[in-house]
Amino acid sequence: LSGFALFSAILACVAILFSLTRGTWISFPIAFVVMVGLSRKDWIPKIFIAVAAFLAVMYFAAPEVLQRSATILDTSASNESNSSRMDLWKANVAIFRDYPVLGVGYGVNELVTTDYLRNVGAKAKGGNAHNTYLQFLSGTGLVGLLLFLAFIGFLFIYSLRLYRGTSDQDLVSKTIILAAIGAQIATHVGGITDCNFKDGEVNHTFIFAIACIAMLWGAQRQEQYPIGVRS
Repeated sequence: LSGFALFSAILACVAILFSLTRGTWISFPIAFVVMVGLSRKDWIPKIFIAVAAFLAVMYFAAPEVLQRSATILDTSASNESNSSRMDLWKANVAIFRDYPVLGVGYGVNELVTTDYLRNVGAKAKGGNAHNTYLQFLSGTGLVGLLLFLAFIGFLFIYSLRLYRGTSDQDLVSKTIILAAIGAQIATHVGGITDCNFKDGEVNHTFIFAIACIAMLWGAQRQEQYPIGVRS
């Protein structure tokens, strides 16, 4: 089973790498390091060595991956992918300034973005904010963003508490909770460069992770306070 798990992990890493999705390249390692830090802190040096060796191999085997990664911080006009994101971010910040409390309406911001882009002379097309937090900020205002941050913050903190409160002997539950924590981190970090919470496959996976947390929390509560047993 451990060999199969290792093979699956390597296969997943290769798939993520060749997706050429830079936001995932950033969010996945952060989530992975946090997961390792929570479960096996002594593995962290080994992980960094393994990553360095892997990147060295990729330098010769797939140079296009490194070329793609080199564009992460390129905001010049020649890099249309990055410059259009910057324009969309500026447009959504402008929308927020006009509608700071409740926003212009979730989803409505995507309809009016084109006008805001035209006002600043940007060439980017309208659409979502390419940032989950700006999407909420311009669409639902400061109230909506704070409520969203409170929602995901509560779920994440409770997931950490559940993980630390679960016995190391219950390896299955411990692993599921750790995976759910990693999924949350990857989702929220990835939301900085893409409006991923709008994607059905992302928010459905997020809901599944939270459902696992809720199920395990309920199971623990049932063990602590069995039905029919009075204090």
